[in-house]
Amino acid sequence: MRYFDLHCDTIGECALRGCGLRKNCLNVDLTRAPRVWAQAFACWIPDTLRGAQAKSRFDLVYRKFLEQMALNAGCCAFCRGSGEMTRALACGRAACFFTLEGSAALAGDIDALYEVYQKGVRMITLTWNGECEAGAGCHAKGGLTAFGRALVGEMARLRVIIDVSHLSDQGFDDVAACTDVPFIASHSNARAVCGSARNLTDAQFCEIVRRGGLAGLNFYPEFINSRKKTVYEDILYHVEHFLELGGEDALAIGADFDGAVVPTGAAASGYQALPYNLHGIEDMETVYNFLLGYYPEPVVDKIFFANACRFFKRYLTE
Repeated sequence: MRYFDLHCDTIGECALRGCGLRKNCLNVDLTRAPRVWAQAFACWIPDTLRGAQAKSRFDLVYRKFLEQMALNAGCCAFCRGSGEMTRALACGRAACFFTLEGSAALAGDIDALYEVYQKGVRMITLTWNGECEAGAGCHAKGGLTAFGRALVGEMARLRVIIDVSHLSDQGFDDVAACTDVPFIASHSNARAVCGSARNLTDAQFCEIVRRGGLAGLNFYPEFINSRKKTVYEDILYHVEHFLELGGEDALAIGADFDGAVVPTGAAASGYQALPYNLHGIEDMETVYNFLLGYYPEPVVDKIFFANACRFFKRYLTE
């Protein structure tokens, strides 16, 4: 199995908990990862952090990422472009991207975009659930601000991937109106299957497909709409729906590992909240094999690796 995950929060948890990527009690570590693996490691900016505090969170997580890339240089590589990704995968190293979940880390300053770009950030989720300088998230009202529209324009020019997960519906429409480039929803499911505002409407997914973008399947229980069977069957409903909408070349994985909330009394397990019978990255091969029971291997490989790999090769500069 080849695996490309558009979103996990593991590096932020490593920074906050003082643990490392090689082996930990989180959902993702290097010892449990697939042999062929590309991963977008997100720096999450909570809605409680703005301005200098948001920038400080970015700096903390970025330092941890650089530290872990250096400590584990034999098995993973910090990738800033398609060439580095191709070379890392060709020599058996994990291709690791550093991404930003919440543009609040920019504090409304377009110059900060250029700074994080120079540091290697190649994907930015515009908002989290609430409001920030760029606009409204899915739990707020409104769309993009003037800064948000300027940010989208500069991200498109720099070829920084625009991520609309967490964005409000009006914000999504604003992104579509102010740029022609393909964009992605790194970790969002189908709203027709699970009615969460965090998921994509059919019209939104079709717009992503039309542009040649991506939507990453999210394994966080609140966005799956559990039918009390197994997580594999639950996610199958989302796969079926997206494929019926013509999404074979746009569907990917954005598992949201280590991005779930730890439920009361569950912290001792070491894992953050995930659906039953799914513990972390080590279980993705089971999900892969389950889907092989319903779809041919080339289709499943597209979802798990090929679609995202193709998009990153095409969209990112060398």
